[in-house]
Amino acid sequence: MHFPADRDQLVKYARMHGADQDLLDRLRLLPERSYAEPNEVGRAFAELTGR
Repeated sequence: MHFPADRDQLVKYARMHGADQDLLDRLRLLPERSYAEPNEVGRAFAELTGR
């Protein structure tokens, strides 16, 4: 995965690499914005789950 990447690019990459539907659905819940690095994606997931 090359960064920066937006939500749609993350979903597309995950789908192309065999991610299950649960992960794809969770990725679609991320805010639509550009993520500069994988850690930003992790932080966005943490915000969604309240962790």
